[in-house]
Amino acid sequence: MAFINTLIRTILGIFLVAVLTAFAILNRGDTAVSISPVLPAIDMPLYFVAMGFLVFGFVFGALFSWFSQGKVRQARRVLRKEKKALEKELELMRAKAGLEDVQGDSGLIPIINNNIVEE
Repeated sequence: MAFINTLIRTILGIFLVAVLTAFAILNRGDTAVSISPVLPAIDMPLYFVAMGFLVFGFVFGALFSWFSQGKVRQARRVLRKEKKALEKELELMRAKAGLEDVQGDSGLIPIINNNIVEE
């Protein structure tokens, strides 16, 4: 499955590069870009303007996505800290009770005084 995903990404990437290259070659003519009525217009190729807007849209979308997911990242940090605290507490409780962990084929098997306890 990973190979198919990589293959699809590669094919789409090559297609995108081909389309952008064709667009740049076909639109080499200069166009006047004016930011405000006070400043003079700047002449630059049309493909440069179009690709500049694509980059601006990508960066703006990435920033918007990053900031909108802030609550999710914060919740994950809190859960990660709680998980570490609970794991420490579990280790302390196991140490108090005299439990040891033995790694077996089926995962962790708790042992009390070298006697296997059924779960």
